[in-house]
Amino acid sequence: MHSELFLSPHSSKPMYAQIVEQVVAKVMGGQWRAGQALPSIRELAAGSKVSVITVKRAYLELERAGVIVTRQGKGSFVAEELDATRSLAAGAFQAQLQGLMEAGRKLGLDRPLPFEAAVRPLFAVEAAPGETLATYDDGSPAVALRRGEAGTDVFIGPPRLAPDLLRALARVAGVHLFTDVDCAVWAADDIVSIHALADGPLAVRTGRDSRVVDALTGAEVGKGPVLRLEIGKGETRVLRR
Repeated sequence: MHSELFLSPHSSKPMYAQIVEQVVAKVMGGQWRAGQALPSIRELAAGSKVSVITVKRAYLELERAGVIVTRQGKGSFVAEELDATRSLAAGAFQAQLQGLMEAGRKLGLDRPLPFEAAVRPLFAVEAAPGETLATYDDGSPAVALRRGEAGTDVFIGPPRLAPDLLRALARVAGVHLFTDVDCAVWAADDIVSIHALADGPLAVRTGRDSRVVDALTGAEVGKGPVLRLEIGKGETRVLRR
């Protein structure tokens, strides 16, 4: 049965969520019948090349929603009856997953964080779905944000901060972002220096509705608050706002 599930490590959705979504879709669509056996947790983990913890998390969520049942010593099966209440629970869980992904997209996290190697967490924080911006493969929070009376707390489990995540946190903190792409920016008073990591043009938010000139030559470059800057990879421009 596991061959019928197609899990993508490149998807923005965590692996456990992909398992949940695909199982729910097959049950609701009638492809998987009531009483049909599911692969064991270890079998699905091995066949899909994900951790046992990931599959266990998915099965727990599916059982909580009433989509599957687990019988001691026998395994997991599609529930015999998926009544209206349980169907709503499954739908609510799907909506919860969509809410998680939407929260990340609103902060600019519209793609998987580019970590070069899989991260196996030794521990994780407890966070509500609305506070979780990214998860590990096992479904536990990798990045969580919690707003309180004293301010905003951020938990980051992975070992380095990806540029997308830094920009998202900057938006939360109300920091002015000069660009939405990867480049090196230095700013002080009316001077802004930009080093391009890719060929332009580059949209630069100057933060001021004023004329912008090249600080070295005095030539006019354009006008704020948003400037279209022609720049090549590896080139550095020093601007005066």
